Amino acid sequence: SRQSGVNYDWQTSTIVSAGAWTGLLNVLLATIEPGDGVLLTAPVYAGLLNRTRLVGGEAHLVPFRPTANGWGLDLDVLRAAANIPRLRAIMLMNPNLPTGSVLTHDEWAAIAELCRERDLLLIYDAAMERILYDGRQVIHPASFPGMAERTITIGTVSKEYRMIGWRVGWVVGPQDVIENVALAAVTNSGTTVGLAAAA
Repeated sequence: SRQSGVNYDWQTSTIVSAGAWTGLLNVLLATIEPGDGVLLTAPVYAGLLNRTRLVGGEAHLVPFRPTANGWGLDLDVLRAAANIPRLRAIMLMNPNLPTGSVLTHDEWAAIAELCRERDLLLIYDAAMERILYDGRQVIHPASFPGMAERTITIGTVSKEYRMIGWRVGWVVGPQDVIENVALAAVTNSGTTVGLAAAA
């Protein structure tokens, strides 16, 4: 809630997962049907691409381009993605892995505009969102108008808290989506281990 400005109810809008990757797979299982389009950024971390394929999603890539100020999202390709049939979600990580690119306010605004225009979910891998340098500030996509009801955030203690082996993560989002994510989690992975849960 502090990161996004959205008042999430931990009892209805959050689940704890056995790490972010398990949480992310559960989100995809709960939201993507075979043949649904999922927009990803490229270069892309193979784990995002492979999970999309595992649930039967059709991956479509929006490239980052090298610029004088670092990697930048190709907004023309992003806007053209509005024409992709059966597009269901945008899934991305910020900062991006492997480029290290940090999305700007304008890039987030363009993503939010496409989500609202096409009624898309935004599946946001926030595993490293606070690992920022050079005075950059966290910009959470759920803070944009019309995005709280369509943004699903996946977080973890692995990177920001340097607790990689603990396998503790969380999924936060709209209650109706989180209910389905919880059902997928029960059948796919259960919960995190007792030692990590107590910690």
